Amino acid sequence: MYGRLVVFSDIDHTMMSNKGDLGEVPGIIDLLESAGIPVVLVTAKTISEVISLRRSLGIKKWFIAVIESGAAIFADPGILPYVSGRTRLVGEELEYVELTAKIDLEKIDDKVKSILKERNIECDPPLVNVWDLSGEELSRITGLPVEQAKLIPTRDYMLVYYTPDMKCKEKIKNILESRGFYVGLGRNFIHIGLHRGKGWAVRWIMERVPGIMNKTSIGLGDSAPDVDFLEVVDVPIIIPHPTGPRIRLARPDYSIAPYPAPSGWVSSLQDYIVRNCSGLVIVKDLVGSWYLIR
Repeated sequence: MYGRLVVFSDIDHTMMSNKGDLGEVPGIIDLLESAGIPVVLVTAKTISEVISLRRSLGIKKWFIAVIESGAAIFADPGILPYVSGRTRLVGEELEYVELTAKIDLEKIDDKVKSILKERNIECDPPLVNVWDLSGEELSRITGLPVEQAKLIPTRDYMLVYYTPDMKCKEKIKNILESRGFYVGLGRNFIHIGLHRGKGWAVRWIMERVPGIMNKTSIGLGDSAPDVDFLEVVDVPIIIPHPTGPRIRLARPDYSIAPYPAPSGWVSSLQDYIVRNCSGLVIVKDLVGSWYLIR
């Protein structure tokens, strides 16, 4: 049974805490990989950010990531059924499929600002494009190390703006979605693009990628941009955030992890495998290595 599983997971506040702590996540990923269970990253992060995290997460093989909230899919060579192109990042060869075209970010930024000015939308504190923030400022907002935070503005497919004013972001979301934009609301950021979101990308993978097709899919996420991909997986799991409201799904069969990230991610997968995989048990030895045993 366990070889017929695939895990789709958001990163921030799902696998990784708001202070950048991964806890036992790398050990569980190593265990899942050894059992033939791919872990597909589904994130608003850029591919540069994800590659910088790959080694920390412990993903050695079967690397595949949905980036910029579903705008493109990157993977190790030979995984994707067809590719839009190939690239080399931080010494790693990758192939990718673009699910939307790259956009002229400055023109889209001008258009977004024009629409919000026309509708007299003002946030408190004001909405600001992340490319106008320093690495130090982004580090304070996200809790990430400065070098990782500096990668946040390096976008190809969507714009990211900062304001903690959630009511204002909800107004912006409604206005821009009526104009044909994709809008994802995070707790600090609002993501704006012209693509179809994480759910579309996850469905694309499940329907087309050999080695993932026809597997039971587990999805883990914590925030509003994760809802559409949690709605399409077989087993949706919500990771609670230590602050702020918990997301809800339209479907009734989701579960809620007992803890925030990263321990909620670990315990949810442990629990699922123990309950559903023919009496298998996950154990940790005295030197900190994880094992899957009968």
